Amino acid sequence: MRACAGALFAGVGAFHEGSEVLLAGELVFQDHLVLAVGSVCAVASGKARIPVRVKRLFIALGLLLVLAFACIVAGGAVLLVAGGVSAKAEPTRLEAAIARRLLRMGIPDEYKQLRNPVAPQPSAAGRAHFADHCAVCHATDGSGQTEMGRNLYPRSPDLLRAETQELSDGELFYIIENGVRLTGMPGWGDGSEHSKHETWQVVAFIRHLPRLTREEKLEMERMNPKSMAEWREMQEDEEFLQGRDQPARTK
Repeated sequence: MRACAGALFAGVGAFHEGSEVLLAGELVFQDHLVLAVGSVCAVASGKARIPVRVKRLFIALGLLLVLAFACIVAGGAVLLVAGGVSAKAEPTRLEAAIARRLLRMGIPDEYKQLRNPVAPQPSAAGRAHFADHCAVCHATDGSGQTEMGRNLYPRSPDLLRAETQELSDGELFYIIENGVRLTGMPGWGDGSEHSKHETWQVVAFIRHLPRLTREEKLEMERMNPKSMAEWREMQEDEEFLQGRDQPARTK
């Protein structure tokens, strides 16, 4: 056996030179074996087996991973038992941070690099689509402060905040087209070119939300979905403003 130096491996590594390597329970190398722990290595000719200390290291790492997974499961179970399945509880900061990280990890890489092919200025069609499809949860101004948005779990995000505005065009497009599991966000896309074009228009409008004007907001509120009672109330307000239904004046 002879010593060698300068092996640059991360953690624990092993490679061989020469003939066949057998991997079955224990690693057995033919000809030359090089084992590295840090920057120290040893070369032995003939057959060699992984030292006991290396086996113990692998076992310890495996147990550590199992323990970490068990802690995550136990923590989730504690949160579930403590708060039940109620959507009224406010998500913790840790839960929100993990959810944001998993969201971005779950978006395919090919979408992250996509650029919006439509004009950067929001179109009337994009504004109308947002008012009709999105405002019920996200609010006309994107704040998420609606009866629906405040009671979802997780809450409807404020689209003006950096967490949304820093997403790439492609990430926003993917979320709108495909939705997000275990949230209130549906997948609006049907795979057609028309659907994709509409989604890109909505992406452009989301970029415009921090600069939404009062006039644009008032116009969108007229396009928001409304119940029959709300439509009747709106009509009565308009008639009153136009002087059609004013109460008779007493002399």
